[in-house]
Amino acid sequence: MLFSTQAGEHYRENKHKKLKEILNPHGTIIDVGCATGYTTNFLHNLGLDAIGIDVSPEMIRYAAEKYPHLRFCVCSAEEMSRVVTGVDYVYIAGVLSEENADNILDECHRTLKNNGKVVIVVSRGSWVWRVYDVFHRSLPSRSFTRQSLIHSLAKHGFEVESCCSFGLVPYNCPQKLLGLALYVEKIFGDKGGFSLFTVARKTS
Repeated sequence: MLFSTQAGEHYRENKHKKLKEILNPHGTIIDVGCATGYTTNFLHNLGLDAIGIDVSPEMIRYAAEKYPHLRFCVCSAEEMSRVVTGVDYVYIAGVLSEENADNILDECHRTLKNNGKVVIVVSRGSWVWRVYDVFHRSLPSRSFTRQSLIHSLAKHGFEVESCCSFGLVPYNCPQKLLGLALYVEKIFGDKGGFSLFTVARKTS
């Protein structure tokens, strides 16, 4: 099945708009699972001291070559505190799952300064994924619901400031469905989106 490059760009642009709305353009942020470094550079351009980490040496090598003015490290989400601590923000998109949440959220807590914030984008466990799976069989295992994500964050010392649906047009939308998805998004906005966009503050 062919996926739309336009859908991926559309999804990324929407994420960046939301990040620009919520982030104070000062302080330090870790971009977890930074891949090619595109978003890390976007965060840098907002005025943040942005650091990208990824488990893939190839991705980090590419990012470091493309954005030599930024810092990139080969590191897993479970070990980010060995790169830096006392940061203002941790940004995690497409990395957190119910299977790894305990380890990663503990590490976020260690890495953030007091009252620092974690910004999370995760797949949403809801009917929309079941419908989408008819066309594209990549249903995430044990996707978060809004309630399960809020519960996990609270368990690890975070207070949720916002948790909303996001991305009615998924990044991996099949090309043949893109026109319909864009039309539905124009009518309904992000209601029923395929992801949850969540901001939570470290409280303890």
